[in-house]
Amino acid sequence: MCDTGSDSASLADLHPDLSQLFPQPNKTSQEVVRAIFGLKQGEIRAYFALTDQPHSSTDQLADELDQHRRYVARSLRGLHEVNLAEREHQTLENGGRGYVYEPAPVEEMKQYLDDQLTEWTTHLRAEIETLETEIEAELAADGGANENSCSQSGDE
Repeated sequence: MCDTGSDSASLADLHPDLSQLFPQPNKTSQEVVRAIFGLKQGEIRAYFALTDQPHSSTDQLADELDQHRRYVARSLRGLHEVNLAEREHQTLENGGRGYVYEPAPVEEMKQYLDDQLTEWTTHLRAEIETLETEIEAELAADGGANENSCSQSGDE
């Protein structure tokens, strides 16, 4: 089996239908997904594997993705935590009990990404405004200090 998913694969390599989310998937898109949306490459791969094989167990997806079961389980938990995959307890083929996963529809994935982007942009704008205010306050304080030192120099 492969090691944990390498970051060298582009989003376009992860799934042929990725164009539904990104019209021109490229390295920048991949970085945006990881940085802003908090999704790891393995989670994206697991999501698209689920769209191909809904109602799958961790073992089934691990075989499909050629990944270690623990890595896939972690990816599926991550998807479940952000509501991009549903899970239910079932008796598995081997007789044990475990989870079977269903993907959230692509439209929900798009909405999730849109919501995360909006939240991130709002946060970034607030940070920029705070930075501008801090810079203006610093400049005003420095300007006032310079004026005082100038007036004190001129008085002597």
